[in-house]
Amino acid sequence: MIALLADGPLTVRPDSLVEALNAIDPDHQWRHTEARLDGEQGPPTHLFVAKGPHGVLLAISNLGGPLPAHLVAEARARSWWYQEGDRAAGHRHHWAIASPKPTPTWGQAVLRAKASSLIAALLIRDNPSIVAVWNGVNGTLFTPASVRQDAGFVAQGQVPAMFWVFNALHSLRDGDVSMTTGGLAPFVGYEIEIWNAPRTKEVVIGQLNNVLTYLLARGPVLKAGETISREGDPEILHCEFGPSRTERNSPTQALFLTFSDDRQPAKAKPSLLGGLFGRRP
Repeated sequence: MIALLADGPLTVRPDSLVEALNAIDPDHQWRHTEARLDGEQGPPTHLFVAKGPHGVLLAISNLGGPLPAHLVAEARARSWWYQEGDRAAGHRHHWAIASPKPTPTWGQAVLRAKASSLIAALLIRDNPSIVAVWNGVNGTLFTPASVRQDAGFVAQGQVPAMFWVFNALHSLRDGDVSMTTGGLAPFVGYEIEIWNAPRTKEVVIGQLNNVLTYLLARGPVLKAGETISREGDPEILHCEFGPSRTERNSPTQALFLTFSDDRQPAKAKPSLLGGLFGRRP
């Protein structure tokens, strides 16, 4: 779920949203219909944007008052890149972009993420009352300007990776770098973990982002025992799978990446950010 945190009402232009969705997905026909959810009373508060062939369904929902304060505070602590915490904390209303459908396949997840990002960017364009965007998949905050720029990635057929997948920074000490992801599992079924890498933080961040982009574009194609590298890049990463070695809300499978000259057992570290991905019940 994405939540748009706002100071005022939201203007929604369904025809513009449908036109934009059909532009990024010309193979299928998107449509919209106003409807009530089961048991809902009074005027409809949901604009449903549905797509038939893949079963992808997105709803823009008015959730009334502000996002619970503890979720905003948790996201502010986790979002080390976000510098407008007071603005987010002071919002008065929030709207959700979400899907009532169960977890989809990789292709459906990619389409849903791109469509959600595009809808958020278009709503931000039309609504200066939006002061922040909360990603409920990994509990992070973004400025409206940064989310609006994500429309450029969608236009190129890409999932905005920085918005959808959170990188936890466990250790940034050169020669002993550890990083893990949160938010990749809904796409490919597992997260990425790199422990005690004998490289600089810049090299590890670059390699992690390369593999992340590859998986979002190709799906869960990597297998245990395989190696992966970019053409022309001397770095070679070895792939193994197993239970996650860091704090998470539920049992999670992980893809462990090690550099070709580093096959020592990993020594998992606690996150510098405390609780990592999602939120506790």
